[in-house]
Amino acid sequence: MIDVKILALIIIGGIWLATLIFVGFLAFFYSKKHTPLIAERKKYFQDFENMKAEFDFKQIKPININWQLPKGEKILFLESDIDMNISTKKNKQFKNMEKYDYQADFLDDYYDNESFLPLKSAYKLFLKSNANQSKGNIFVSNKRIIIQREGQANLEIALSDVLKAYISMIPNQKTLFKGVILHTKKSVYDFLLIDPIIVLIINNLIKGDKNE
Repeated sequence: MIDVKILALIIIGGIWLATLIFVGFLAFFYSKKHTPLIAERKKYFQDFENMKAEFDFKQIKPININWQLPKGEKILFLESDIDMNISTKKNKQFKNMEKYDYQADFLDDYYDNESFLPLKSAYKLFLKSNANQSKGNIFVSNKRIIIQREGQANLEIALSDVLKAYISMIPNQKTLFKGVILHTKKSVYDFLLIDPIIVLIINNLIKGDKNE
């Protein structure tokens, strides 16, 4: 008859071995699924750093559009027919921003931190689609950001309400896409497969470098 202590050790050892095998399987699956995506993200961020180094905000020229703007307003960026996700629910990270009343120095440090959630979320093992996805157009002027979505009224965001724009690999349709995230005091906007120069334009505008 097997001693109770020996039986207990066998059971514990079996559980430990099963856990080890399961964790090893998850690690293998994670590596196989995400290694190419991590490499793509690294290249995306490096390409963006190169763009930032060569970017001159003063060289951005106004774009002509077929509708009239208020006096003094100029369109500096537009892109059509892009996928976008809009979320009005903020995660717990934004409580810190509200706590510090959106101070510029705090925001810069916060977004530059590699542990910031939208950067970490790109490495989740299982990626979920965003149910609020729609197609639309985005315009950036020296006064506001205008978002046109299919079947909906235009959404206008004053530059004074924008906290930060930045690039990120965005989970969608169970994979990751190169994209841009725009945070305002009310909402979070994800734009997939959009020219990342929009980040440099928006961030320069909200700093007042060319807000005429």
